[in-house]
Amino acid sequence: MPDGKTHERLTLKTLPLAVFCGALGASGGHDIALLAVPLGHALGIIIGPDLDLRARTRAERLLQRVALLTWPLIVMSSLYARVFGSGRWPFVHRGISHWPIVGTATRWLWFGWPVVGVMMLTGNAAALESLIPALLWVFTGNCLADLVHVLADAIHR
Repeated sequence: MPDGKTHERLTLKTLPLAVFCGALGASGGHDIALLAVPLGHALGIIIGPDLDLRARTRAERLLQRVALLTWPLIVMSSLYARVFGSGRWPFVHRGISHWPIVGTATRWLWFGWPVVGVMMLTGNAAALESLIPALLWVFTGNCLADLVHVLADAIHR
């Protein structure tokens, strides 16, 4: 099975594909896609399908080195591993977290609800609404990175 370093390299090597997909979106009139899709794809290095592992992932170890401000993300990813890697199907490694689109959505909901909650409580709901188109394109890029991850796992079984 590919390890975290291999998945990270594959994500970076397929970044031109994300740029191409973003360009397709931009050519359809969605200019933000040119930046948002590759950004979402790169985000797959940090928030990827292997966060369901109870052991610290490579991404989590890298985040620990970055700054003290990343501790909430590390705590959230540890809790995600407890819930989505609990050992009962579909909450096993390569279970729901590795399902295309659905697995990405579970991570976005898991890590996004605190941000949405803070924005709602501080009266920034309008700002959140204006970000929705960009966030959908970032989500698309993140789905692409997850698909690369899942395909790598399937090929190297």
